[in-house]
Amino acid sequence: MKRLTLILIFLALPLAAFAQREDLHSTLKPIVGFAPAVEGGDSAHSTGIIDTSLYSGIEFYFITGTLEDNNAVFTVSVAGGDVLDVTGTSITDSAAITSGFIGTIATASFQYDDDNEIHRLGYVGAKKYIIVTVTPIGNSGNAPIACMAAGRPRVGPVE
Repeated sequence: MKRLTLILIFLALPLAAFAQREDLHSTLKPIVGFAPAVEGGDSAHSTGIIDTSLYSGIEFYFITGTLEDNNAVFTVSVAGGDVLDVTGTSITDSAAITSGFIGTIATASFQYDDDNEIHRLGYVGAKKYIIVTVTPIGNSGNAPIACMAAGRPRVGPVE
């Protein structure tokens, strides 16, 4: 009888591990990146100013549709600083950010043959305010792109 009980417990352990799921819904807050747009040229698309002090980490997702140009490159860049102007509409000490990432700028960037993909970039750096920009180069076709971000708020749960 002991042996049967031990066998049943042993078999039940892996099932219990799969039954427990983590609640991501209450721990991640969507942040406005930039709305889906079809870019027909080389205009840059940027997020608004994001206050990173509200989050323990932020993840940016760059989403592509069918990219029609056959040589376009879409470069991701991040700029930031610690001081806003008096109107709160620009970062007065803004400079390019090159560290504090999970992943790389290179892998977050994409090109003409990255149709229907998601590239991502995490930020856990020290700058209080950041702006993320996607800049196309050599794009003459329709390029549907979007940026969505999610942050893990320092105070939760999120609503």
